[in-house]
Amino acid sequence: MQEKESAIPSKLADLPDNGIRHVMLINERGRIESMISKSEIHLPKEKQEIFSMGFRLHHSLLQEFDDEFGPVEQFVICRKMAKIVSIPLGPRSLIFIMDNRYDLESVIGNTEEKIHDLRIQEMISPCAEAVPSG
Repeated sequence: MQEKESAIPSKLADLPDNGIRHVMLINERGRIESMISKSEIHLPKEKQEIFSMGFRLHHSLLQEFDDEFGPVEQFVICRKMAKIVSIPLGPRSLIFIMDNRYDLESVIGNTEEKIHDLRIQEMISPCAEAVPSG
């Protein structure tokens, strides 16, 4: 399991680019597990924790409507100074904080393959890896 956890941050290392300022991986308890930034986040540690826990809570609440609308692929918050995109990855969440001037669709499109790889990685349990295929 440690291999899986250490592999995820390495896949995120080059994402802060083309308008993405910060990338955070939030665990199932709402804690920031990994963060990569182009610049410093101007939030005290306590506010960073509230920020990350809020996204985790929001994902949990949205799951209540999976039967009616399907699972959440991403949700976006547009603020005056930033766009924030949250993407569920199993029990974790991937958060992008990006500049408002950049087109959301192109930024997500440029990262889609990495996001897909991370989703697949999250779905593979240690038990499933031990089962031979075929």
